[in-house]
Amino acid sequence: MNELLLACILGILVVAPAAAQTCGDATGDDTVTVTDGVQALREAAGLSSACDEGCDVDGSGAVTVSDGVNVLRKAAGLAINEACEFTGQEANGVVTPSLSVFGAMTKVPGVGENALAAAGECDNAEGSIATVGFGNSSATTFTACRLGPAIVDGTIGRAVLAQGVVLGFDDFRVTHAETGETHTIDGQLGVSDVQGTGKRIAGTLTVISSKRGSFTLLFQRILLAGDGSVRQGSLIYDLSKTTGGTIARIQIDFSDAALLPAVVTLRTQQVKQFLLDRNAGVLLPAV
Repeated sequence: MNELLLACILGILVVAPAAAQTCGDATGDDTVTVTDGVQALREAAGLSSACDEGCDVDGSGAVTVSDGVNVLRKAAGLAINEACEFTGQEANGVVTPSLSVFGAMTKVPGVGENALAAAGECDNAEGSIATVGFGNSSATTFTACRLGPAIVDGTIGRAVLAQGVVLGFDDFRVTHAETGETHTIDGQLGVSDVQGTGKRIAGTLTVISSKRGSFTLLFQRILLAGDGSVRQGSLIYDLSKTTGGTIARIQIDFSDAALLPAVVTLRTQQVKQFLLDRNAGVLLPAV
């Protein structure tokens, strides 16, 4: 009996994992036919269908008429851009935690116009922020400090140099409160005053994701207003050298709007259009 039980356990352990569903295959038979296209169109119309993840051919996170048309094209032997493995959740796993960096910047004295008043404020009672000054420099340390959807730990240094103000990040860690994914941030950003408007931020940070490896975060003429909101400039994520994943690049263009355009470029060179809900800090499919 023991030998039989052991054999069963070993059999379970060595069984091969199930293969991923073929992109465009609604019926689960590993082929793409006109029937699959019809099923995708039914799903897009809100009708009952056999669709699973295979129907979302473009990886937008929803099955639309475009997916149905692409499945029909694939069934006819025509070329389509497939991105079944891409989801909006993957993009949000990159974007949402890193946006908390802006909230942290406003806590650094001399960066946000209201920074001195905001210092020491976390969204959670157990979190803390402490600033130590020395001459023209200061260091603001965050400990288990919740800022929006993330927990931040580490130090942001501020130094006044001949060429302007520099913010230094050294093992500054941002943890997504829901998923637990961490982004460890290093590097420097230049900060300059924009009279009566806020602070202009530019530079590149290196980010190490617990799930994706290393990528770069480029700040292009970011305008951080006195209330801590970002009003101008672009934030670019270069994930082209990360391990795994389907995303090569994300660009968010800031303005005064509540919903901001965000372009996600996949490794296949396919481009996805999203909108960043700046209040929730999440990307939504642009429809």
